[in-house]
Amino acid sequence: MLRSKFSRRVVLGGAGVAIALPALESLTPRTARAQARTAPKRVLFYYTPCGINSSDNRGFSPAAMGSGAAWSYSRMLSGLGAALKPYTLVLSGVHNRPASATFEGSNDGAGDHARGTGSFLTAARLTKTNGTDIRNGVSIDQAIAQGAGAMWRFPSLQLGTDAGSSAGDCDSGYSCAYARNISWAGPMTPLPKITSPRTAFDRLFAGMDPAATAAAQARRRAYTSSVLDYVRTEATALQGRVGATDRRKLDEYLTAIREVELRVAMTESMVCTPIARPAASIPYEQHVDVMHDLMALAFRCDMTRVQTFMMGNAGSGRVFDFLGIAEGHHNLSHHMSAESSLTALERIGSWEIRKFGELCERLRMIDDGGGTTALDNTVLMFSSEIADGNSHAHTNLPLFLVGRGGGQIETDRHVNVNGQPIADLYIALAKMMGVTLPRFGAEGTRVMANLGMVSA
Repeated sequence: MLRSKFSRRVVLGGAGVAIALPALESLTPRTARAQARTAPKRVLFYYTPCGINSSDNRGFSPAAMGSGAAWSYSRMLSGLGAALKPYTLVLSGVHNRPASATFEGSNDGAGDHARGTGSFLTAARLTKTNGTDIRNGVSIDQAIAQGAGAMWRFPSLQLGTDAGSSAGDCDSGYSCAYARNISWAGPMTPLPKITSPRTAFDRLFAGMDPAATAAAQARRRAYTSSVLDYVRTEATALQGRVGATDRRKLDEYLTAIREVELRVAMTESMVCTPIARPAASIPYEQHVDVMHDLMALAFRCDMTRVQTFMMGNAGSGRVFDFLGIAEGHHNLSHHMSAESSLTALERIGSWEIRKFGELCERLRMIDDGGGTTALDNTVLMFSSEIADGNSHAHTNLPLFLVGRGGGQIETDRHVNVNGQPIADLYIALAKMMGVTLPRFGAEGTRVMANLGMVSA
């Protein structure tokens, strides 16, 4: 009788949201509803290739920063700007030993760029192959997405600047799958990134019309409101016809509907109309800027809470001619302490960090409610597949975080973690996102100390 009278599903057409009356025996878990009532926590992993020079005062240079709260920017980090210093946590002494050729007695030889990139977010030892028998681990972005991403329109987003096939040999016998992907859904399943700003735009904003008139936008808001009213009416009508347990569940459901209304209202107030659709081909600097705009919008509009970004593939040979540099990045990274190479590397690294800082600033300008910004509730991690490009080491990685993770990360510090594995950092960031990982990668066993978080 109830099935014939009440519809089970109503779709919010313009918003792409499906709302259904609950299956009263199995409603959305309480944890998911509780999460919706708080400011969203987000995480973004930002990869740059070829390492970052840390050996002298012109580089990343943790030794030049001081320690604890009495720290200061190194020359290269100063590009973040004064406003981001209170949000920044520099972590020196972070190791990703599974990327080493000799990890646990192995002898895999050359291929540090691919090994470091493939294990950048998995912290796993790779199977050395340039064929189809690739083997890696699950990356931390996907571990978080698999644990919590079902609530989001996109469980995760993978974006970057440089395309390329995942087949073939990209680095001394290592598959291009390792060199061109940092997100892995499973040991044999790399998740390709979107590198075209136009394609990323179309994926995020399919069905939305940035040129819609104010009247059209008002009609869409009215339609959304009417659908919510309809669903609420159906649920209310059921209350007098079901038992006490299901009435309680319907009360909870109506509360959830109210939260959807508030979220729709918040989305409208955030002006989630997309930027203009990007051109098919744009210069590299603008390419990076547009990708940053899209990443910030994806967070602002709560389309996802997990993103990865690759500013190039492993061992990138990009020529930064717009910085007045004529030699490729990879060749320069083998600097052999040559003055000209170190000067060029400082210019490249400073530009990369400044662009990353601009992305962080976009989030600092987003109001998350309750007196917080998106940067207060987000953590962005910046690092590379190797330490200094000349050594190809996977210890003492150049790594820092920006953002407070909803108050869970103690920032405005430089901390030497004395060789703790990067996998422990990933366990901590998963915990911040509400996902418990007893172990991660080849070495992760606990929440990284020194972050200001309570240990698991």
